[in-house]
Parts: sequence; structure tokens; C-alpha cells
Amino acid sequence: MSKKYEKVGKGSFFHEDNQGNEKRPSFKGKVEISGRGFEMALWPRVGKGGHRYLSCVLTLPGQRDQIGDAAFFERNNPNPKAPKLSGPMEIQGVKFDGSVWQQKAENGTEYFSLKVEHVTEGE
Repeated sequence: MSKKYEKVGKGSFFHEDNQGNEKRPSFKGKVEISGRGFEMALWPRVGKGGHRYLSCVLTLPGQRDQIGDAAFFERNNPNPKAPKLSGPMEIQGVKFDGSVWQQKAENGTEYFSLKVEHVTEGE
């Protein structure tokens, strides 16, 4: 069986000064999936095997209750056009894949862009 990928959303997130408080996110941003907006808060983490990743919590705009999560793992792909991070996302029981690229705006601000895909099993 092959997998079918359908782009359903995009977003971006930026570095936040958490003032040394690990409970506050290091990155914040917004993502739109299938026409619905969400806010993201992200924290850098290191897994048991030493793998670095970003742990993400998704909420509705202006809300505090978590309705989704994601884990974007660092990739070791030498291709500069390949995503820097990728991993699974889930929002209210619906599963997605996220791919993250590190970007630089014209004014020099670094940020991350996110592509969200719905993955289904094909024939």
C-alpha cells in the first residue's frame, strides 16, 4: 500500500523570549488547517535517544485548552530545500503530518514555516 499526501494547511512560528522560564514556550505561531485557525506554542526537547525535537501544543485562538499536539523532529537531510523538522500532528483525533523549514524574512527575522498534510493509505 502507498500513502497519499494532501496539503491541508500552513503556518509559521517565531522565537519567543521565555525569560528563562521553561514552562513558557520558546516559539509561538499560527496555523490554518482546512480553513480553521489555530495557535501554536512550542518547546525544544531532547528525547531519550538524544534526538532533538519541538513539542507543540495547539489551541483555538484566544483559548487556553489544548485541542491538539505535535512533535517535530530534527532531520539530518543534507538537501537545503528539505524540511529541517518533521513529525506527527493530531487535532481532535484527526492525524496529520507536519514539515518545518527554517526561513529568513527580508528584514532578517528568522522564523519557521509549516506545511500540514493529511495522510491516507492508498491502494
